[in-house]
Amino acid sequence: MSRPNAYIQRDPGNVIRSTDWNELQIQTREEIHTHRHTGSDGLKIPREGIEPGAVDGSLIHPESSVQFKDLNLSGSLKVNDTDIHESISNIEEGLNAVTKNLHTGSLKVSGNIDATGEDRRLFLGGNTGTTFGLAYDEAHANHGIFYTEGTPDHVSISPNGDHKNGVVNIYGDGRTSLQKGIACHNGQVVRDFLTWSSVKEGNIPIHIKTNIKRQGDIMYRLLVEGYNYGTVAAINSDVVGYTWSGTTEIHNGQTNNYSRGIGISQYMSSDGYVVVKLSANSHYYIGFSISVWLTNPAGLGFGISAEVTQQNGNL
Repeated sequence: MSRPNAYIQRDPGNVIRSTDWNELQIQTREEIHTHRHTGSDGLKIPREGIEPGAVDGSLIHPESSVQFKDLNLSGSLKVNDTDIHESISNIEEGLNAVTKNLHTGSLKVSGNIDATGEDRRLFLGGNTGTTFGLAYDEAHANHGIFYTEGTPDHVSISPNGDHKNGVVNIYGDGRTSLQKGIACHNGQVVRDFLTWSSVKEGNIPIHIKTNIKRQGDIMYRLLVEGYNYGTVAAINSDVVGYTWSGTTEIHNGQTNNYSRGIGISQYMSSDGYVVVKLSANSHYYIGFSISVWLTNPAGLGFGISAEVTQQNGNL
């Protein structure tokens, strides 16, 4: 390493004046005050040259990125005023409890279990009026499978959002109920999609209004089965027809009464839907179900529905 130049250059034998001596002291002190030990002028301070304890955490710049190979703490480690050691201990305690329960064959939680993935969702939790539920997610808590303790116990399968009376209902006494009947052959035959009963005396006609629309090109068979106590006879009647787009009426329709429980007919309602009309001298304690066949090429698997009205005139 080359030697530095003199602050004030003088030749041998020159007189050193007081001004030179004062300037020498000033420049020396300035050099000491401004020296940064960066190595550009002189050596850097070696690690062993730093006094133990001279550098603490308060001297580390808050925006700095610090990297350690190992970190040993005698106190707490906090992130945003949260004690990390305490948090990890709580997590570890919870995981140990879960692991213990899983090993003993049970998992107990006081709240809901919500496991949501890109392709699958799972939400476990009770619902209003039910004991336990398995739903799509918390935002759709009425869509799923729900169990309710009672007399009898009740399981409701509810893709329709009615967790108390779903599409399929299974009861502890062995009963099973379906809201829309049983669909066979990809929905081409739907048994008992609607049931209806009444205890009223009288003979006001019964109108079963379907969702088969005028000129919708649907070929259908609608079968009504049941028992009419008022006429002391079974109900077994059907209608067939075609809502051909070439006419506003029912095309190639036919009605059949295989028993005298009711007389069956059909017509097109004023707003353009197929209506099945049931007439009898008495409807006292009457009950029936209706099924549909949509097996012809026109109307395969049509989603049938209907509603019942009693009135003298046509709809």
